[in-house]
Amino acid sequence: MKSKIIISVFVFLCCTWSSQAQQYRFSDGLYRIPYSIGTTVNVTTNVWNHAPLGCFDMQREGSLGNFNIVAAAGGWIRAIRDHHSVSCGGSGCCNDKNNYIILQHLNGEWSSYVHLRQNSITNLGHEVDDWVNAGTVLGLEGDIGCATGSHLHLEVSRPRDTTDAFDAHDGVLRRKGELLNPVFCSVPGGYLLSGTNYNAINCNYDCPANQNSSGTITNQVLRADNTISSTIEFNSGGTGMYRAGTEIVLSPGFLAKSGVMFTAQIKTCNQQ
Repeated sequence: MKSKIIISVFVFLCCTWSSQAQQYRFSDGLYRIPYSIGTTVNVTTNVWNHAPLGCFDMQREGSLGNFNIVAAAGGWIRAIRDHHSVSCGGSGCCNDKNNYIILQHLNGEWSSYVHLRQNSITNLGHEVDDWVNAGTVLGLEGDIGCATGSHLHLEVSRPRDTTDAFDAHDGVLRRKGELLNPVFCSVPGGYLLSGTNYNAINCNYDCPANQNSSGTITNQVLRADNTISSTIEFNSGGTGMYRAGTEIVLSPGFLAKSGVMFTAQIKTCNQQ
């Protein structure tokens, strides 16, 4: 007989976590690639291979698009620093010279955009506590502070304390909360792969009515307006996030092996 789970609140359905595994829960919020529309973006490292882990490095690829860094989701500006002009990557890294802008999003998650060019944020008139919509230009990709070459360092986090959500020394979030693997709309699979080019576009919020999933996989993000049905077997150390508007059905055959972090939500497909 098929087992059926109907979830009415956000819960951890299954979580067998190993301290040795480097896992990052998928974000609750939905994000867009933080470059202007039409820009080809190369993700050089993601949460699983960035040094340190849990972050992203990305850069404009080739000549398509421009160097505008945009808000990955709507939010309030909580910090700005863009007066530095020094680039000092490598062994003499000076992360106290990082330029950055930090956003707080409606769902309680935060995002940080680091290494932006000198004055490129304030020249746009941005001020702390301003609201910016997704896609609003925040500044320009640069190589300021602890950077080797022009790129964007991106972090998404859920802070432990919103009054102490980031490190002003270098603009990072990772010391102050739980780093997340952001779910990106209009990206195949929903998350960014390293060594991969993406086209920055507006989010497509047209979710399928229903999703069915089977087989064996390591990481998976599924969203549906109504129902998700799954008999997936997650490999050890994998991560999953299911979000559906009505119900999530985990049938016999669904398996989360040792070290898997899996979450499921009954929540409107595109709700932030």
